Amino acid sequence: MTIGVSPVCLRCVHFDDGVDWPKGQNPPCDAFPVGIPDFIYYGGGKHDEPVDGDHGIQFEERAD
Repeated sequence: MTIGVSPVCLRCVHFDDGVDWPKGQNPPCDAFPVGIPDFIYYGGGKHDEPVDGDHGIQFEERAD
């Protein structure tokens, strides 16, 4: 298990790294505004395929 933010999430244009989220809750992103699911956040999946509840938004690599 990864401790902290999944490297996949950090590389995604949809990751919201400017938000303070409640302790014990995964951070939000455009696809999951109330918190990224554990299986994605902890590195279990890249989220490059649709997932229930992702509002039609999947992983897109950041340019920077």
